[in-house]
Amino acid sequence: RIESGAASETAADVAAFDVAASDPEEEGAKVRTTALENRRMSTSLELKVMCSRQGSRLVSQRLRQACSTGSRIRGMAKILSSQDTRLYAGARVVLPAIWLGLIIGISLIEAPLKFTAPGITIPLGLGIGRLVFTAMNWVEIVIAVILLWAVLKEHVGRLYRGLACGMIAVLIIKITVIRPLLNKRTDAVLAGVNDGGSSLHLLYIAADGILILGLITMLIVAVRRWVTVQPASQDATPN
Repeated sequence: RIESGAASETAADVAAFDVAASDPEEEGAKVRTTALENRRMSTSLELKVMCSRQGSRLVSQRLRQACSTGSRIRGMAKILSSQDTRLYAGARVVLPAIWLGLIIGISLIEAPLKFTAPGITIPLGLGIGRLVFTAMNWVEIVIAVILLWAVLKEHVGRLYRGLACGMIAVLIIKITVIRPLLNKRTDAVLAGVNDGGSSLHLLYIAADGILILGLITMLIVAVRRWVTVQPASQDATPN
């Protein structure tokens, strides 16, 4: 019995030693497994954070695009609306003045003085005049389009709107009817078929005269209606 008890104690000691010997490897494996799991968890967390950041960036970009698109839509709606603003009121005052100055500068000053310059012949003067008046007509078209847009707003008044439409009608007649006739005459003079004597230019002068009178009337109406003079402040003490 004593020997058997000693043998059992020895076997138990050997088993305990084996377990103790095997514990470090198992602990190392557990540590490595835990480290791998921690790395996986940290990697997944980093991926989630990156995805959330990218998602927030995409959301912010979409919001910015939506805001910019909304502001553009609001701006276009404001332009296309029929409500009157200071911009359109200023256009109704400034554009007739620019148009009037253009006609006076080209038709009344440049055209007559051009033929009085030394060395200028009739064919040369007509060729220069064609270029100048073509550019002038394009500028008049741009002014007329913007002016028509400003006239179509609310609270403009029948008188001003009627004058503006009348001036645009005269411009259309001048460009589509009178200018082609003058161009044919210019071509005949440049080709040597015609000597330059014609009364067609009187029609052009008459159209410009109507435009001058109408634009002056438009300026008077616009200044009386949309230009206000602020009274000087009385806070300053006189010297």
